[in-house]
Amino acid sequence: MNDYTITTEPGIITRYTLRYKGKQVFSGPDRAAVEAMRDQSKAARAYCEDDFCVAYVEAIYFTEAGEDSEIDPDAPLSASARESIREDCETFQRDHAALLAQAYAVDGYTPAQAGHDYWLTRNGHGAGFWDRGLGAVGEALSRAARDAGSIDVYENDNGELEA
Repeated sequence: MNDYTITTEPGIITRYTLRYKGKQVFSGPDRAAVEAMRDQSKAARAYCEDDFCVAYVEAIYFTEAGEDSEIDPDAPLSASARESIREDCETFQRDHAALLAQAYAVDGYTPAQAGHDYWLTRNGHGAGFWDRGLGAVGEALSRAARDAGSIDVYENDNGELEA
């Protein structure tokens, strides 16, 4: 059985759990991660040129920061991480433009969802392109994301995140 559970506090998602075939495969984020996601989304608008990149940054904080993590949800991305993320998102979108165009033709699928799915898929978070109902296009995008390799996130000596 595949399902998910969302827990909210007055209008704010504070946690969710994803189950695949009855087994929990991913859980998160806590309230601190949600707040960091929202704050970093605003900050990302300064260096990301599109919704794909902004959502990618949101996904980093969604999966890596929070109360249950060693990553401070208030830690900003370093200048080198921001540049690397921006370039990585541009490259993925350029190299896979035809597949992404086919995905965006599916009702309701957006560049923001694709940016989020890129982070989730490449890092093996149990959700992503492959489970969006995109069929062969989702599978091809999943292969491309996995081929891009996973990214480790850590806090540097200056209290900034490196990715």
